[in-house]
Amino acid sequence: MTETITACPHCRAPLAAGALICPTCHRWVHEQRLQQLLQEANAAQQINPMLAANLLRQAMALLPVGSPPYVTLEQHAQTLAAAAFGGSTGFAPTAPPRVARNDTWATALLKTGGSMALSIYIYKTAMGLPFAAGFVLLILIHEMGHVIANWYYGIKQSPPIFIPYVGAIIWLRQNPSNAKAEAVIGIAGPVAGTAGALVCFGIALFTGKLLFLELAGFAMIMNLFNMIPIAPLDGGRVSAAITPWLWIPGVVLFIGALYQLGGRRVDWITILVGLWILQGAWPRLRQVMFQGAAKHPYYRVGIAARLYVIFSYVLLTGLLVTMLYKTGLYHLINF
Repeated sequence: MTETITACPHCRAPLAAGALICPTCHRWVHEQRLQQLLQEANAAQQINPMLAANLLRQAMALLPVGSPPYVTLEQHAQTLAAAAFGGSTGFAPTAPPRVARNDTWATALLKTGGSMALSIYIYKTAMGLPFAAGFVLLILIHEMGHVIANWYYGIKQSPPIFIPYVGAIIWLRQNPSNAKAEAVIGIAGPVAGTAGALVCFGIALFTGKLLFLELAGFAMIMNLFNMIPIAPLDGGRVSAAITPWLWIPGVVLFIGALYQLGGRRVDWITILVGLWILQGAWPRLRQVMFQGAAKHPYYRVGIAARLYVIFSYVLLTGLLVTMLYKTGLYHLINF
């Protein structure tokens, strides 16, 4: 929110409400804030282009729409946003960007509920309706961990959108302020998903129903796979607060895990999922390997926070591996 300024900070002339240019000295009313935002965007553009783009859009709100500086920042913000997703950097928009808004409850329920129903319908042909419904519900529990963490940090987000054979995705409409926040948001999903798996395992112990045992096993595998240290998987977001260099061995681990989960065969689904994850990982890998991203202030989270993230990461992955092998559910990896 922009503070209300009633007098020019430069010449002290009175200003009308919402004025962006002083009519007396003709300087930008929010010049100091503009300089701060531009400096932050300049520092962030090499390591986190989307964060830099968001900072530039904040600066645009302090400039008259359509003015030359506004247009320049608009084009630069679009270029950075495209680069963050590996897209073209030559596109310049012809209209001001829309303000990011959260969905209403009705649209959020429609998007999440509709995509859940579609996933259940597709999965039931191979898994049966009871398992498909339970599996999709466990994915929702995983995603709600992210939703709660984003809410805690005040980050706007899309509702969970389910994609068959991929899982579900939440698009952030704002970036975390630092790698620690990114790590907390990243690990919140697997924590919630693991809790759901343990509940299914407990129900299986009390009821003896195989359905809940299989759901527990698949949920453990899904959450363990997500802990692989490669962005955009959750493990990549967590490892960002440990060291971004973990993303490089994470690529090898991801390819091996995907091959194992695919039944040690390569089909079109495995190829598409692999390419989709790797193209999402490449921009940040490139920044680490060639642009010195690991030294950026975004990743300076402090030794205490780094140790906390390491402890949480090791504890959760260790719990998942132990549960899979102690229960014998690891055989599901070769499905």
